[in-house]
Amino acid sequence: MTPLFGHQGPVAAFRAALDSGRLHHGWLLAGPRGIGKAVFAENCAACHGAGGQGGPGYPTLADDSWLWGGTLADIEQTIRVGIRSSHAETRTSEMPKFGADGVLAPEQISDVADYVLSLSGTTIDRAVADRGATLFAENCASCHGDKGQGMQELGAPALNDSIWLYGGDRPSIVAQVTRPKHGVMPTWEGRLSDNWIKMLTVYVHSLGGGQ
Repeated sequence: MTPLFGHQGPVAAFRAALDSGRLHHGWLLAGPRGIGKAVFAENCAACHGAGGQGGPGYPTLADDSWLWGGTLADIEQTIRVGIRSSHAETRTSEMPKFGADGVLAPEQISDVADYVLSLSGTTIDRAVADRGATLFAENCASCHGDKGQGMQELGAPALNDSIWLYGGDRPSIVAQVTRPKHGVMPTWEGRLSDNWIKMLTVYVHSLGGGQ
């Protein structure tokens, strides 16, 4: 068994139960998905939630809306190299600091935030929508798409599906446009065996329905 870093106690308990022949039903594992679920619980659930539901700053894995793609190959690559990690081939993307760097004025950021909200169905003033649409096309569409559909090849999230990484209310969007947060996911290559990474990939893929 490949060691799980920092989880010697749970691993020892699992081994003891397995050796005793009285393994609790909650520990029963079946095939790659079952083992992947156990690896997920030990290494990923602390950030992404026990069921992949995510949380503020941690992407949901159970909705089939993927930042870097949801195929088996995409997911395995993300697990292996991480995001903004120490891996030489890490996935990386960086949203400009439109407010902090003076690219957009506060009133322009306000219009963009309202327009972004409108992409997922919020009704806004027509004049604001027109101003925001122009600013979005000039500053945001190259990464997020002309309709806010996102671009997985760039790790740019969709903005038209009401799924938010750092909050979907107006103040949160204004804050993200002004001075964006950028999360980090560690590389698991070298920390988990190749087989465990593949089984973890199968499990994560199953959470969102799979692409």
